[in-house]
Amino acid sequence: MKIARQKPKISVVIPTYNPGHLIEKCLASIPPEQTEVIIVDNKSRDGSVIQSQIIHKDIRFIFLSKNTGFAHACNQGAKIAEGDYILFLNQDSQLLKDGFYEVLSFMEKTRMCAAASGKILYPDGRIQENLRRFPNYTSLLFGRRAILTMLFPNNPFSRYFLCTDTDMEKTQQVDICTGMFLLVKRDVFNDIGMFDEGFFFYVEDFDLCKRIKDAGWEVWYIPKPASIHHLGENIRRIDRTYVKMHHFKGIYRYLVKHKKPGLILRALLTVFTALLISMHLSTKKFTGLLLP
Repeated sequence: MKIARQKPKISVVIPTYNPGHLIEKCLASIPPEQTEVIIVDNKSRDGSVIQSQIIHKDIRFIFLSKNTGFAHACNQGAKIAEGDYILFLNQDSQLLKDGFYEVLSFMEKTRMCAAASGKILYPDGRIQENLRRFPNYTSLLFGRRAILTMLFPNNPFSRYFLCTDTDMEKTQQVDICTGMFLLVKRDVFNDIGMFDEGFFFYVEDFDLCKRIKDAGWEVWYIPKPASIHHLGENIRRIDRTYVKMHHFKGIYRYLVKHKKPGLILRALLTVFTALLISMHLSTKKFTGLLLP
């Protein structure tokens, strides 16, 4: 007699793009109890995800025909998810079981909490800031990859937007938990329309948290170590100018969508964003002339 498969409580959705050896570290860290794992691959070329498919017969894989971006990949995984909760997890992360389940337990006990994250650590144990405040028009200048943040990293505007002034040992409601580890209620995620696929790479998590809160739900941070994030190992393979371009484009889309600027302000915002992108492109070309 065939035994019916138990319905998972948590669906872990991992979008991948050339993850290399880190994907196996990630998969090995996911506890099998109450979970299912869904990998959505954005047309990787390094063969690592194909190898994982051969090894892991209990994991569901979706292979996309082209790189459609983080938001689209997450949505494809969410569409086949069966759990009451979905954990969106970066491919270069390792779950810490106890903290992961503490975040889940908090969500189960807090009725209005629709999204949450725990404490994210660097491999050396330092805390990685994974909280943000909702962007405003100054965020193009003071965001994580903005010029003034790089020149004056401790300025009060950047500290506010990046939440570096936040007590990371306190359980608290927040504006944004970033998408490197984001646990959401599946029904709420579906009800608000999933990730906005107009965000290709970055800021889709800002937009999701904004829509969650606009719908009357809450976003929480729980100060329990839930994940180790190997930030940089995959980013180093991607052109930094490409990363910054999509970050600025994402902030622009967010501001137009949620701030709804008038025609004149929108035109100024468009020109300013284009100038920021072109400035980074020019800086890269100039640096390329100086460096071998």
